Amino acid sequence: MVFNSSQYVIVIETVATDIGQLSDVDLTGYNTYRLYVQTASATDQVSAIYGNIDEPSLLLSSGDIFQSSPIGGVTPEGITPEVWGAFPSNEYDSFVTIGIDEPALNDAGEGDINIIESTTAPWTEMFEPENGDPGSSIMLTDITGGSWFALPNFNNGIAGEDHQVLIAQVTTNGTLTGNLNTQIFIDGDNINGTVYLDLPVPILGCTDASAANFNAEADQDDGSCVDAGCTDPNAANFNPNAAVDDGSCQHLCIGVAGCTYPDAENFNPEANCENGTCTFDLTAATGTCAFDHDANGSIGSSDLIYFLSLFGTTCSE
Repeated sequence: MVFNSSQYVIVIETVATDIGQLSDVDLTGYNTYRLYVQTASATDQVSAIYGNIDEPSLLLSSGDIFQSSPIGGVTPEGITPEVWGAFPSNEYDSFVTIGIDEPALNDAGEGDINIIESTTAPWTEMFEPENGDPGSSIMLTDITGGSWFALPNFNNGIAGEDHQVLIAQVTTNGTLTGNLNTQIFIDGDNINGTVYLDLPVPILGCTDASAANFNAEADQDDGSCVDAGCTDPNAANFNPNAAVDDGSCQHLCIGVAGCTYPDAENFNPEANCENGTCTFDLTAATGTCAFDHDANGSIGSSDLIYFLSLFGTTCSE
C-alpha cells in the first residue's frame, strides 16, 4: 500500500456569502463554509475527527458561529429541508459530520454521526450552547478528549469520485482557523490501512500579491481579490477592472501645458493643461482679513480653494 500524507488536506468551500436578513434571523455579514477532507483515492474512508491533550484539535472562529433555533443540532440530524419555508436559517445551521449533510439514510447505507466528549469539558457546549447563543469554537484538548465519527460499516466516509468527505458546515461572521486530527482508512482498509493525520484548517483570503486586498496569511484563495490600479477614466492608464485607486493615474496633456489659474502672475489663457507652474503674489489679498481673498467679508470655500492652489509655493522675503 502506497501512502503519501501530502495528498490529504482540508479544503474549504464557500457556500454562501453575506447571507443577509432572513424571515427568522438576521445573518447579515455571515458566510457559510463547508470543510472537506480531500483524499488521494476514491476508496479512502474518513472515519473520525478526534482530539485530546496530546493530539489537540481546534476549530476556531474570530467571530460568532451561527446555530439555528429552534431546530438544528450539533450533527446534520437537525437539518430539515421540509421546514425551510418557515425557518430558512436552518439551511445555514452549523454542524459536524462525516460525509452527510442531512439525517442519515439507512437504505442508502449511511449511518448516524456519533459524538464523544468528556464530562468535564464537553466540546459541544462551546460549539452549540444550549441557551441558543451563538457558538465560538470546537476544542478537543482535554485529557479525555473528544470526537465525532461514523462507524466503518456505513458508507458516509468513503471519498467517492470527487475525493472529498464533508466533515463540517460552519456559518460565521469571522475567520476560521485551527487544525483537525483525522482518522482515515486508506482504500477503506480499517484493519491494516488506518492512518492518523493532523490536518491544518486553511485560512481563506486573497492570495494574489498584486491585488488591493492581498492577505499574506491566507493559504486558500476565496475569490475575493480586488484589482488595484488607476480608476480615473480620463487617465491614460485607466484600468476598467480596478476597484481601488493605487495613485498611479497618469494624465497626458493634449494641447497647451501651462498655468491655468486666472489669479496667478503667470496665468496663460491659452493653456488647457495645468502643469503646476503657477506663481502667486502672496500680498494681493484684500479686505480687512488677510485670508479673505475674494473680499466678501468672510473666509469661505473660495478662499480655501485659492490658498490650496498656493500650497507648496515659496514665499518671497
